[in-house]
Amino acid sequence: MTIFDQKIEMENFCNRCKSLGLAVTVQRRAVYQILLDSLEHPSADKIYEELITQYPNISRTSVYRILDTFARYGIIRKVDHPGAATRYDAYVFPHHHAVCVSCGEIIDVPFSSGDDEALRRVQRQMNDFIIRDYMVTFQGICHVCKNKEEDYHFRT
Repeated sequence: MTIFDQKIEMENFCNRCKSLGLAVTVQRRAVYQILLDSLEHPSADKIYEELITQYPNISRTSVYRILDTFARYGIIRKVDHPGAATRYDAYVFPHHHAVCVSCGEIIDVPFSSGDDEALRRVQRQMNDFIIRDYMVTFQGICHVCKNKEEDYHFRT
């Protein structure tokens, strides 16, 4: 995944909020900063647990509301997969995700040039359906879980 300059990303975030008419509150900045700092695609509860240490008056409901607002305006992306809590991603550039069905780890998968042709093909097949966003999610077993399984089978 491409690493971004967090100071520039925070400035972009503040400018985007202002252009959308959203107040740039301390809580919103803090939620966004946690997302910028994390490559793990944290859940709302994980974000709340990190925030409560710095901001003891913030409520879990506020964190959920902030995340929903960010997702609705395209400031962040929701990453869903069956049987797990919704996770969040601050990086909204085109990319996909690989999800480990064993431990739940989410790994960013870069967007490739072939994805553009696939998009055009889908649009043609769907009578010029307007695609605003998309994300492919690969499900499988990460290397850590794979090694644990192999180690377990080796011992038995």
